[in-house]
Amino acid sequence: LIHEKRVKVEIYACGEDRKWCLKKKGSPGNMAELEDVLFAGNNEMQETNTLIAVKLAYDGGQRVIGAAFIDVILKKIGVAQLLDNDQLTNLESLIMQVGAKECYSMPLDEKDLDCQKMKTVYEKCDLVVTEMKRNDFASQDIEQDLRRLLGEKRFNTIKMSLIDDKHAMSAVSCLLNGLALMGDETNFGAYKMYRFDLDQYMRLDTAAIYALNVLPNPKEPNQGQNLYGLLNRCKTPMGSRKLLQWLKQPLLDLEMINNRHDVVQIFYEDENLCKELRTKCLRRIPDLERLSKKVQRNRASLQDCVVIYQFIQRLPEISDTLKNSLGDQKLINEKFIAPLERDLSGYENLIEETIDLEMVDEGEYVISASFDDELKEISDKKKKVVKNIKGREDEVKIQIGSPSSFKIDNDKTHGWFYRISRKDEKSIGGKKNEKIFTILQPISKVLKFQDAEMKALSEKYTELSASYNKKSADLVREIMLIVSSYLPVFEEAHELIAELDVYTSFADVAYTAPYSYIRPDMKELGTGNVVLKKARHPVLEIQPDMTFIPNDTDLVRGESSFQIITGPNMGGKSTFIRQVGVIVLMAQIGSFVPCDSAEISICDAILARVGAGDSQLRGVSTFMAEMLETSTILHTATPNSLIIIDELGRGTSTYDGFGLAWAISEFISTKINALCL
Repeated sequence: LIHEKRVKVEIYACGEDRKWCLKKKGSPGNMAELEDVLFAGNNEMQETNTLIAVKLAYDGGQRVIGAAFIDVILKKIGVAQLLDNDQLTNLESLIMQVGAKECYSMPLDEKDLDCQKMKTVYEKCDLVVTEMKRNDFASQDIEQDLRRLLGEKRFNTIKMSLIDDKHAMSAVSCLLNGLALMGDETNFGAYKMYRFDLDQYMRLDTAAIYALNVLPNPKEPNQGQNLYGLLNRCKTPMGSRKLLQWLKQPLLDLEMINNRHDVVQIFYEDENLCKELRTKCLRRIPDLERLSKKVQRNRASLQDCVVIYQFIQRLPEISDTLKNSLGDQKLINEKFIAPLERDLSGYENLIEETIDLEMVDEGEYVISASFDDELKEISDKKKKVVKNIKGREDEVKIQIGSPSSFKIDNDKTHGWFYRISRKDEKSIGGKKNEKIFTILQPISKVLKFQDAEMKALSEKYTELSASYNKKSADLVREIMLIVSSYLPVFEEAHELIAELDVYTSFADVAYTAPYSYIRPDMKELGTGNVVLKKARHPVLEIQPDMTFIPNDTDLVRGESSFQIITGPNMGGKSTFIRQVGVIVLMAQIGSFVPCDSAEISICDAILARVGAGDSQLRGVSTFMAEMLETSTILHTATPNSLIIIDELGRGTSTYDGFGLAWAISEFISTKINALCL
């Protein structure tokens, strides 16, 4: 409901007074209260859930967007204050890049044109929108609130750089009010805040995201036929989230792009290393990012601590594997090995001394009895009860005819019990046995039952376990306090593992493609050209029964920067122009590309006008939709942008469409001077 239908969910429970009361609630942008329900067991988060607050203001006659976005689970707040044009293209790019699912918006006046444009942007980005009161954006107490929320040290670090962005701070106030963050003392000192700079990433709006099939489109039947589905061979949920972030935030800095390509090249050229990391080292890695936040919110259990301990014990294996790299050992050492070899023996010793690791194998996570004299006494009594329970096995087995499936077992629901398979059910039948044994779970493939002695022993064991847990509760709190001091190290570790996962995924995609990918030759923003030899569409070429014909592309500044593609229906025109956009995007996130050779000039934006469709609910015709998207391109494009336009003017008559296409083409080629297909 939350992910697919984009609705808010409330969970009610009937209390002791027989009155229904709200227990938990969640929405697409805030699932903190439902985290334990949604992500229990093996259901890990594949993407972040971000809520954004937006305020539109006017300074000196210019539109100013103040925005703040938050991930309540990961405890991060980002802020941005930026100028925007009359199409609000920067707002749309911001929403797409941060991956917002829900929005707290200023009141949207139906008579105000800019408010209606904001509403249109929200609809295009598929946001769940809540209109907040203007008082919610009041920021007179924001310094005091942030000082408590971030902690004194973090607040002083960001105070000078962020606090003067008054419109962004108004948006932060709206988040704090809407989520009632100041009413929960566990939030104090737990959050981080940072400035989000829209200009450090390539701009991608919703039209480009859908035109290039970058992300899964809920409206499309084949959810795997997109760039994210192709590249996401990550073994960890942390890696999948990192890949999603990189796809929404392609880089503009040449040095950072080349650095990513350097790492991918190491794994691409050393296939054995890449396979060993993916098949041995990265498999069954826990979602350390989510576990770290549970520790931070004082919601972690001893089981979580043990899972982190088991992860730490695997770090030497990852480090030793990386040391066998045939590539640039200095780069691998700086980026991965040195950070992974940080001394965590203190944490390992803590877990080994305080938690009974032998009981972990039996599914119990308890404080070690040797840690406290009273606990040791209770533990000895528990062991004696277990010994008596085990001692019942031979006697009862003989009593019921020694069925091969007979054994003693336990679970949280029934405690200790005997069990046999259904095929041996007759062994406990008959009037005599019916008086001796009580069946606990009749509807099952396995028959669970007890006799009077087993019931008494089970109850005694449960009683001792409760006493043990009650006594160890204070010790658990002390342990958690010590565990929380390792949070910075955990956060660095999950970031490293996530990046390693993405890099090896890129390499795996590159060398397992029908025709291997190559490393692109990247050129600084504003220099070089886009020259692709035998380029292929990465998603289409892997489709079954597909024989893809490679194509060359030469977008040379001053010579062939504007190209018109013609050909018959189903001739591959749309595929040709889209594959250029996809290849440029792949190069700027750090991936290799499906070509024989590629020179790529860094683009500050990919702007697309592909396909034609109306929106009857918004009162927008096919022609109007075309014109709105084209207007956005003309207002946003720079000489360093890549523009993709497919069949412009098809929403009106042939004569009028030709005139519009000619005028727009002339404007792009002579005024904007952007690369265009």
